[in-house]
Amino acid sequence: MRTFTVAALCLVALAAPGCDGCGKAKGPRMFIINNGAEPQTLDPGLQKGVPEHRINICIFEGLTVYDGKDLSIKPGIAEKWDLSEDGTVYTFHLRDAKWSNGEPVTAKDFEWSWKRVLDPALGAEYAAQIYDYLKNAKSYYGGASSDAALRSWAGTAEDKKLDAAQGLVDRAQKRHVDGLKKLVETEVKNEKVAALLKAAVDEAAKRPDVGVDEVGVKAKDDKTLVVTLEASTPYFLDLAAFFTYFPVHRATVEKHGSAWTKPENSVCNGPYRMKEWKIKEYILLEKNAAYWDAAHVNDQPIKLLPVEETNTAFNMYEKKTIDWLTDVPREYIDELMKRPDYHSGPFFTVYFYGFNCKKGATQDKRVRRALSLAIDKQEIVKHITMAGEAPALSIVPSGIPGYVPATMAAFNVAEARKLLAEAGFPEGKGFPKIEILYNTQESHKKIASAIQEMWRTNLGIETDLRNVEWKIYLDMQSKLQFDVIRRGWVGDYTDPNTFIDMFMKDNGNNNTGWGNATYDKLVTEAARERDPKKRMGILRDAEAILLEEQPIVPLYFYVTKNMWRADVTGLYDNVRDTHPLQGARVSGAAP
Repeated sequence: MRTFTVAALCLVALAAPGCDGCGKAKGPRMFIINNGAEPQTLDPGLQKGVPEHRINICIFEGLTVYDGKDLSIKPGIAEKWDLSEDGTVYTFHLRDAKWSNGEPVTAKDFEWSWKRVLDPALGAEYAAQIYDYLKNAKSYYGGASSDAALRSWAGTAEDKKLDAAQGLVDRAQKRHVDGLKKLVETEVKNEKVAALLKAAVDEAAKRPDVGVDEVGVKAKDDKTLVVTLEASTPYFLDLAAFFTYFPVHRATVEKHGSAWTKPENSVCNGPYRMKEWKIKEYILLEKNAAYWDAAHVNDQPIKLLPVEETNTAFNMYEKKTIDWLTDVPREYIDELMKRPDYHSGPFFTVYFYGFNCKKGATQDKRVRRALSLAIDKQEIVKHITMAGEAPALSIVPSGIPGYVPATMAAFNVAEARKLLAEAGFPEGKGFPKIEILYNTQESHKKIASAIQEMWRTNLGIETDLRNVEWKIYLDMQSKLQFDVIRRGWVGDYTDPNTFIDMFMKDNGNNNTGWGNATYDKLVTEAARERDPKKRMGILRDAEAILLEEQPIVPLYFYVTKNMWRADVTGLYDNVRDTHPLQGARVSGAAP
């Protein structure tokens, strides 16, 4: 048992690495937040993580926005909207809004930005967040990605790429037939690959021609955006507030390329603009005077720090050089929970491990299930996280109206050993050493260490642990450069689909290499089902397949763990831990 108290911790001098006093406000009083990591990107079309989201909801704004108190949807750049009787056509009427450079925000900005995400050249891993909903978007995206992927195939002679070739069969489109034929006939040397791609060409000839102009988003004029969906989507207004749907300034992106997000180049349309970005030190935001509702934006600058170590960040908080902590040290959680400045509640988020289904021992479902069954989740939440988290037997959290999650088998060492033996590794003999990858944070390390010991004790196998910084972690995740990986997922909207559709084979957030045709069919069917009860049943059937195949193992459902000072106003607890900051501020003198 630990004997150190929080008060004792505060006596320890912990310096923020690479920060050089970045937590100390100078000049005007700043609202200082620990963002927990250095952002991978601030391009909303490319971002995928919480540290990026926390910044981008300040500097960009979509058609709709979240209410800071309860996350209800309010008008953003769209002043109002109309919906067709069948629920598939939204007509958004834009308000008079401006970019930070003074130019008007138009419907064409939204049309171009959404279609930019659908361009495979961008590499947007959240592209499915758009192509799963807009009319013809998936067909267009599939054709465009087929063309790009096939060109990268030219001249290949590697049999190991056959799996990737098979994926092209489903995505080829008619408008690519001539190009595909030429590539296959003249440049693909591997006979097996050529035969497979020829089948894709033949299939493509039977499919309709879908061009970018047929994607369901169109600027009728500068102030009117017409969005046509594949099917009625009750939560689309929620999606419209999500970062993948943010507009970006076309001329700036085209002029500066990947450097357009640098402060000196950035043009934004949100309540704040980026003034400074000192890598691994801080990002400084200031009020955007051109914002349409600038009169209701606090003029206090916001400073976001990338301190990964929760003990370091907590020490800075106790010294009053941070105003808001988005996470806290687990070893002091019992004492922190008693404090009035600690804020916690249910969080629409699951913590899980993902398996690489494309290589090594984890390709075998029996191995994945054995590894899953050998994890005692109750021990993790009781002795490591300790903040009231619930062990997870599903990927979808409970509490969504009308949805009862499917469940997986609980902790069962005997069954785990049996499955591992069936896979050819009785008592763990001959099992190759695997690696658990996680991003730098003390709690991730402790969980990985606990699971490492559980697998050693319960299955007789050995694992290595590897921690890397946030940017590298995201890159390795996307490239499947892991055996087992620590992951977490915050629901993007209040519907089970936000946890389920990400594991469709071609979804950019799948990141396991797993695919199941029946699963994909069910998710697609659910998207088109208008009867709410039937739709929830279809999604539950899909979740059951996911939990039986086990490309992932849910570990626990989060609770929020924030600390903010008594003199901070305008922050509110909510189930997605999303906090628009234009109404937040901290009073008192600068520290």
